[in-house]
Amino acid sequence: LWGAAPLIAWWISLPVERASAELSDVQTHFLHILARKTWGFFEDFVGAPDNWLPPDNMQEHPVRVVAHRTSPTNMGMSLLANLTAWDFGFVSLGQLLARTSATFATMERMARHHGHFYNWYDTLTLIPLQPMYVSAVDSGNLAGHLLTLAPGLVALGEQPIVSAQTLDGIAITLDVLIGHRADAGAGAGTPVPVPAQVHAQVDAAINIMHAQLAEERRAARTTLPALHQALSALCVAADAIVAALARAPTSLAEPQLPGWAAKLAAQCRNARDELRELAPWLTALPDGVIDSRLSTIPTLRELAGLSLAGSGINGINDIGGITDSDLAPAERTRGHALALTVAAGSAAAQRRLDQIGVLAAQARSFAEMDFGFLYNSTTNLLAIGCNVSERRLDASCYDLLASEIRLCSFVGIAQGQFPQEHWFALGRQLCIVGGEQLLLSWSGSMFEYLMPLLVMPTYPNTLLDQTYRAIIKAQIDYARQRGVPWGISESGYNIVDANLNYQYRAFGVPGTGMKRGLADDLVVAPYATMLALMVDAEAACDNLQRMAALGFMGKYGFYEAIDYTSARLPRNQDFAVIRSFMAHHQGMGLLALSYVLHNRPMQRRFESDPLFQATMLVLQERVPKSGAFHSNSAELAAMRAPAPETVMPMRIITQTSTAQPEVQLLSNGRYHVMVTAAGGSYSRWKDLAVTRWREDATADNWGTFCYVRDVDSGLFWSTAFQPTLVEPKKYEVIFSEGRAEFRRHDRGLDLYTEIVVSPEDDIELRRTRITNRSNVQRTVEFTSYAEVVMAPAAADAAHPAFSKLFVQTEILRNENAILCTRRPRTKDEQMPWLLNLMTVHDGVLLDASFETSRSEFLGRTNSTVAPRAMLDAEPLGGGEGSVLDPIVAIRYKVILEPDQVVTLDVVTGMTETREAALHLIDKYQDRHLADRVFELAWTHSQVVLRHPPASEPHAQLYTRLASSIIYPNAALRADAAILIR
Repeated sequence: LWGAAPLIAWWISLPVERASAELSDVQTHFLHILARKTWGFFEDFVGAPDNWLPPDNMQEHPVRVVAHRTSPTNMGMSLLANLTAWDFGFVSLGQLLARTSATFATMERMARHHGHFYNWYDTLTLIPLQPMYVSAVDSGNLAGHLLTLAPGLVALGEQPIVSAQTLDGIAITLDVLIGHRADAGAGAGTPVPVPAQVHAQVDAAINIMHAQLAEERRAARTTLPALHQALSALCVAADAIVAALARAPTSLAEPQLPGWAAKLAAQCRNARDELRELAPWLTALPDGVIDSRLSTIPTLRELAGLSLAGSGINGINDIGGITDSDLAPAERTRGHALALTVAAGSAAAQRRLDQIGVLAAQARSFAEMDFGFLYNSTTNLLAIGCNVSERRLDASCYDLLASEIRLCSFVGIAQGQFPQEHWFALGRQLCIVGGEQLLLSWSGSMFEYLMPLLVMPTYPNTLLDQTYRAIIKAQIDYARQRGVPWGISESGYNIVDANLNYQYRAFGVPGTGMKRGLADDLVVAPYATMLALMVDAEAACDNLQRMAALGFMGKYGFYEAIDYTSARLPRNQDFAVIRSFMAHHQGMGLLALSYVLHNRPMQRRFESDPLFQATMLVLQERVPKSGAFHSNSAELAAMRAPAPETVMPMRIITQTSTAQPEVQLLSNGRYHVMVTAAGGSYSRWKDLAVTRWREDATADNWGTFCYVRDVDSGLFWSTAFQPTLVEPKKYEVIFSEGRAEFRRHDRGLDLYTEIVVSPEDDIELRRTRITNRSNVQRTVEFTSYAEVVMAPAAADAAHPAFSKLFVQTEILRNENAILCTRRPRTKDEQMPWLLNLMTVHDGVLLDASFETSRSEFLGRTNSTVAPRAMLDAEPLGGGEGSVLDPIVAIRYKVILEPDQVVTLDVVTGMTETREAALHLIDKYQDRHLADRVFELAWTHSQVVLRHPPASEPHAQLYTRLASSIIYPNAALRADAAILIR
């Protein structure tokens, strides 16, 4: 035992080896699919229109917009994304070099300051955005990425001329296509009937290519002719898929299918054309002339050195060991041709090598930035940045090791611009979360901790490695407490500006950041989990699969974020998906995927640079046994007990009539609606009254109304209390910012009506859901009614009969809509157009009828309380044209089975032209676009409330005051004795 003691002491002193990540085949396939979709962002948006620069983001919702601006970090991520796409086999070598060269050509033309690129540029004009600003972090990121790119480019010369991952990359793209085809097949329905043979043709084409590709990958093609034959066959198969989809472009429920089919075909063609350019003898001559030396797949450098310049006819004996006299004239001709094609291929390879050398030199040149003016030699710290427009250096500085400045600091030290003291001047304050100690950051975001790891290596049992693992554990534990997927970082969240663009800021785990209030927000960013793949691949992949199952993926991989913060959510909604894609987050995710799937390629390239090798020691700092710990008890308490949810104020009225009308105001700034709790209303557009209304607090029976009639019994009532005055069994009105809601129950039917104004178009949307609570089938008529004005309200009130004479109505029966306009009094007068539309969803429409004459609708001596149109069982009369008293009325007859819900939308709006009105009628036939109005209305209301000093309580107070402004209020009238004075 004593003799073995030294051996035992050595053995127990060995560092504990962590088990390597073991991903299942399903998980590996999932990550490859995610990588292909993520690369799609750069494939689609980094091109000539934006000068080969990545636009900052693409937002799908609330409005689709591409942000044509970029930053140095975006540029660096895009350049490394190109290289990563080559690692995956998504692009050919020629594409990689062409994309990189085009971006570098643009960068040469961009204004700089001491070698630094400014923080923001317009990608369309390349003009720096004001104020012109140099960011230390962004410059450091770009420099580090360029110095990682350079050795990556140089190493391409030693790689086969066709990447070994080429067929794998094509297979992944095909699998993405197959996934979308499966989604289409599982769809709930298609817009039009699809012939079975259309599905069969598409599926057959996909299956043929899938079988071909599986066979080619099994055969592991290792010769040029075999690989060329395989790629040529795949091109034919991919084109067949495109052709099959083109035969029925609108018949499939999955709209992304044609796009992915085109990408697949292009990927196959690019790989085949790359091979033909570098090995032109494959197509110029029959296989019999090509010997084994020209069949082996060479590296780029080997091909560049290949030459047939020897004795005989262009050295043909170098290949076959034969002389000129042994060859027939035809064979000599073929020999000449072979020599020429080999020379052409060799020259093409040499051009690629030359281009690689130029690009690598450019990358290193762009990375030469002067950081001296940002560095404070007294504190040994870097300033946040410099406002070049104002010639002002920021007073604040980066002073934490656990921050995104880490890459900039390392590069500056390696370049000799900062002394090593700068690294050790960065704060190393520790905190303990979940029993693990980790470096404290500013905001506790995954971005701060893990972004530098995308290119920089890490070493086991070091301070940084311990921090990486501890922050992942803290993120997982915190998300488990909150009941959400994990992964919190800086990201977009569910607040938009006046232009409906998502806002962006840092979020983190309470207790891991110095910033206070981290527990007040709960925003999950999927890219943060993608970063975590580099630390704990199994846990991260499980979390990504969970988020994918929850529907958080879009066309380009995972959406930007999911906001669970209750104060920023509409009622009855648990979360809001931030449907945008940010360039640098897409790049970060793609690099992290490559880290785990390709065994750290960027880190190996980073380590290969001699400039960095001498500085690697600073990354191997051990975990201190003692040190200054940050007290984070308050933030940890916030983790254990999240802040109570903020309840947005609303007004709830349960009476059908009140002493003073309760009103709700809805507006987008141009189109305005006032609604009372009884159901009275008016609509205004700019300075025109859209519908007729009179100031009558007692009757309150003017506005837009909707009637409901039970066909079997003949009984009818309205969706609100007005105008029929039928007392409901149950009645409730809810006024919240941006919306008015009415609920009532009558004779076994539940009615739920929502009224909103679209921020996007000048329309109001009244949606009614009718639920059959009885146990028998019901036939119901739903009739809308409004009196048309389209004139200034004062003019209509002064001379209503005269005002009515100039309105022209037109019924569009195919569209189930009505158009109205006023006849111009002069030939140059431009008159507006009113549109009125009704659509039905989730139900069977038995009949539709229309009326535009008030006298025909009401009948003699009748009023809106009981109009003739509701007393008679006949359809509406269909009068149109130059009616004396214009209205818009549409009636639908529908059938409701027991417990069935039918949704009816009534859209009323105003436009400048007939064409614009027809466009809106066509637009709002689509259920999804109608649904979007409700989302936009809520978003718009939140934007308004974000403008100081507005708030929801203030808005509700102003609305209460509006009632006394719109309607006379006797309670606020001064005493007669005061008035008489």
